[in-house]
Amino acid sequence: MTPFAARPALRWAANGLDALSAGVVVGSFFAALALFALPITALGAAAPYLVRLSLDHVDEAGRVAGRLYALSTAGSLAGTFLAALVAIPWIGTQRTLVTTAALVGLGAALLAGRMWMVVPVVLATLLAVPPPEIKRSLFETESEYQYIRVVDDGRGGRELELNEGVVSHSAWRPDTVLTGRYWDLFLLFPPLLWDPPRSMLVIGSAGGTIGRAYGRFYPQVAIDGVEIDPELNQVARRWFGAGDNPNMRLIAADGRPFLEQTGKRYDLIVVDAYRQPYIPFYLATAEFFRLVREHLAAGWCSGAERRHHAARPAAVAVGRNDAADRLPAGLALAGAALQRRSLRPT
Repeated sequence: MTPFAARPALRWAANGLDALSAGVVVGSFFAALALFALPITALGAAAPYLVRLSLDHVDEAGRVAGRLYALSTAGSLAGTFLAALVAIPWIGTQRTLVTTAALVGLGAALLAGRMWMVVPVVLATLLAVPPPEIKRSLFETESEYQYIRVVDDGRGGRELELNEGVVSHSAWRPDTVLTGRYWDLFLLFPPLLWDPPRSMLVIGSAGGTIGRAYGRFYPQVAIDGVEIDPELNQVARRWFGAGDNPNMRLIAADGRPFLEQTGKRYDLIVVDAYRQPYIPFYLATAEFFRLVREHLAAGWCSGAERRHHAARPAAVAVGRNDAADRLPAGLALAGAALQRRSLRPT
């Protein structure tokens, strides 16, 4: 039953890591311990018990134990490589665990008698239970900065995962540029301004989700999308439709040094770099927000993604306060912290 009980427990663990809640993460550890403690303990007790059953005389204990443990070691090596390299890629984790249980039950039934053959038969029938739908990897690579993975979301769309894959950093839908997620909130900027923006800077463009949406709703805006990883820019073009917007230019650079070196001013500056589980500290300081202000054209605005971070409220508070100090007229709207220089009256 472990593969069936594991999914809700491990999903709970993933949600705990997403929120970086220590209590949930610790709780998920004990949940995983409860899932595997009993079967692992039972398997560990099998070898000494078999040694005892195989002994006819005490003087044979060393020879019998040596043979059984040699066979156990060979089985462990074969099982490790077959599971990782053959079984899991071929039939998945759930069916690999069920198959292993059925084989263990078959071996026990051969020793215990025919009446116990029903156990491996029942276990084998569980192979017919289809595994739940999971994300399928479409592309993965390791760049100089991080591990990059593009996955199928199961509905014809794509998600961008980095490193641990805790959260999605970009999303692509085949029939719309809208995602139903926080990226859509950045589309609220232009209607609040006196004049339509002509230029925009996105710091942390990732797969180019924001720029692609602007190309659909505000095609007149020339966008510079800055992303520190050049490999990620290639992924954005190939998998996330970053090339759909001819007015979007992808730049491989670190956001803060880019601002320090460029002399260009923008009507709109967006920072989408505060995605869990990492918050780049140098993009959440008073000096950074002062730099953003210096590169805003007169009368325009900047916006920054702000998400709840249970484990680091101090870091979020510092970034929010620094932004309020350096960028006048703050307005909280639908979960995003939007800092306004000049807003159209409503």
